[in-house]
Amino acid sequence: MKIKPFVPDHAEDLSYNKICRSKGSLLFIDITGFTALSEKMSDYGKKGTEELTEILNSFFGRCFQ
Repeated sequence: MKIKPFVPDHAEDLSYNKICRSKGSLLFIDITGFTALSEKMSDYGKKGTEELTEILNSFFGRCFQ
């Protein structure tokens, strides 16, 4: 997994030779069966994509309450 897309610009601009402190958090979630679910939902086109988005929003909403 490439993490660069998730690194804020200000962090990327820092010199690699310097040490700095920063507060943050990282959450890595592996959803069992997600590939199969997303493939199945893609069979339904836009409607399936929207439903999958609702499922994920519901899941992540519970994680961050």
